[in-house]
Amino acid sequence: MTYQAVPPTTPDQSILPQIVAEDALAAVRRYLDMPIAYLSVFDGDDLVFRSVSVDADTPFPAAGDRRPAAGTLCQAVRDGVLPSLMTDARQHPIAQRLAVATPMTVG
Repeated sequence: MTYQAVPPTTPDQSILPQIVAEDALAAVRRYLDMPIAYLSVFDGDDLVFRSVSVDADTPFPAAGDRRPAAGTLCQAVRDGVLPSLMTDARQHPIAQRLAVATPMTVG
C-alpha cells in the first residue's frame, strides 16, 4: 500500500501552524477549565504573544501584542527562578511577588 500526501485545504500554508496552535490552546484551556492559555516567545527584552485563547469576558493581550518580559512569570521561568511546572502559581512565594500573576489569577 502506498500513501500520498494530502494537499492542505487552506490556500495559505503559512497560517496552518497558527491555526493548530490556537485550536490546541483552546482545547487545553477548556479541558483544564482555565480562563487563559497562551503561547509566547521572547524577542529581545519583550514577550510576544503568538497565540492566545481567553474567555470572552477575560481581558488579556491579543496574539501579536508584546510587552516587556521583565517581571513576568515567563521571564522568571526562563531565568530558572521559577519551575516550569506549577500546580498553582499563586501559592509559590516567588510567583506571588510578581505583579503580573495577581490580576490574572494565574494558577
